[in-house]
Formats: sequence, structure tokens, C-alpha cells
Amino acid sequence: MTPEPLPAAAAPPAAPRPLGRTLAHFAVDVAIATAAMLLLSLLVGFGLAVLAGFRAGLAGQKADIAHLVQQPGTLGLMLIAGLSTGGAALLVYALRGHRATAAERRQAWVRLAKPVTWAWIALAAVAVFACSSSISVIGQWLDVPLNPTNQSLVDGGFRDAPWALALFAVLIAPAYEELLFRRVLFGQLWKAGYPRLGMALTAALFALLHELPTLDGHQARTLLLWAAYGAMGLVFAALYRKTGTLWASILAHALNNGLALAIAALQGHG
Repeated sequence: MTPEPLPAAAAPPAAPRPLGRTLAHFAVDVAIATAAMLLLSLLVGFGLAVLAGFRAGLAGQKADIAHLVQQPGTLGLMLIAGLSTGGAALLVYALRGHRATAAERRQAWVRLAKPVTWAWIALAAVAVFACSSSISVIGQWLDVPLNPTNQSLVDGGFRDAPWALALFAVLIAPAYEELLFRRVLFGQLWKAGYPRLGMALTAALFALLHELPTLDGHQARTLLLWAAYGAMGLVFAALYRKTGTLWASILAHALNNGLALAIAALQGHG
């Protein structure tokens, strides 16, 4: 299922809606998205393992399905991430009353065509890069290596399938992440009259999606990465609110990811 072109947000109400009801609706959306992500991750991972086992059987090789589930490979990890998070985003978008009207879709394209929107996109990308660079410097100063948990995926992508990594990081991931975090989750709190609360909550969830808390003695690394991802979430939500078109945050997100990949490539990957 493919959503309509992503919309501008509708104007917030003159008076904020009841906060308790708004947060309850928000919590239900988060719960549905989380459950869908987990279920789809399991289903896609198991499906890929069965497919790999079937191919191994045809080649006369013995396959360990349990091992294949635990080690899906670089392309498998990309498929699991894309289908699980993307599927969850589409599910909540389509079934929970967040679909755009025709007028919102038209307005989104109109706003995207404005030169000032592109200026804000560029400014947001610069702001995110500056925040990430500053946090990286802090990590170096504290002697804390900032290796995110998806670093192995990036390394494997450069090694095994750089074209797939670029497609995933620059085109696919920004689209489904912005649909879920900015359009669906931030958008509902914005429309209810709580934009600042929405920015804070969705930035925190965005950081958690990218870096889960651990008890491995690397709490400083986790906190710095949360700060980086949280700042990114705040900037993208502010950009969406400022421009009124989700395409702006998608493009800024894609630009940031593309720049990060380019820097990684220049530093010796691939």
C-alpha cells in the first residue's frame, strides 16, 4: 500500500484539545506502531531465513534456520528495517485517521515549490550537521567513541552492497521515518494544539528508535547519541511546522543521510 503524496499539516485548533485524550490517542498510535514493527521484523526475518534455507537446500547444502534468522546479512537487515518500520508507519497513517485530504496534498506541493521552503531545507540540513559534528567533538573530548548500533549495517553496506545502502539511507529510510514521526505522531499533537510537546516527545522516540538503551557500560555513548538523534528529530519537526509540507523534512533528512554517507566514504569505507 502506498500513501498519497505527503501532506501539509492542517491548521491547529483555535483552542487546544483536552491533553489527556490527546496523549491517550498518541500513546495508542505509538503502541500500534511498536507492535507492528516488532511483528513485521519477526515475520520478515523468518521469511528471509526460510528463503535462504530453501536456496541452500537446492544447492545441496545444509541450512541452519536459527542461525539464518540471527544473521540475515546486510541486505536482509535493510529489508527487515525498511519493511517493519515502513509497514508500521503506513499502518498507523492509513488506519488511525491521519490520512491527508486532497486539499492538504495540493497545499503540500504548493509549499514545496516555494524558494523559501528550499532555503529552510538547506538551513535545517546545516543545523543537523552542525549539531552532529558538535556532539562528535564532545565525544572525542570525553574519549567516548560514538559508534551507533547500526554501524555494522553501514559497514556491511559499504562492503557488500553500496548501491543498496545509498538507496536505503537516502531515499527509503527518510520517507518512512518522516511519515511516522513527523506526519503521524508529531502531526497529531500539533493539530491538537501542543506543537512543542509533540516536538519533544517525537524527538525522544526518534532517538530511541535509532539507539536503544543498554546496560553494557556505554551509557555515555548512548546519551551522546540520544542527544544527536534527538536534536535531529527536533529540527525536522520544526522544519515541518515552519514549511507546512512533509516533503521538506523528508528532503532535509535525505540530505543529511547522504552527506553522512559521503563523509563515511571519504574516510575510507567502500
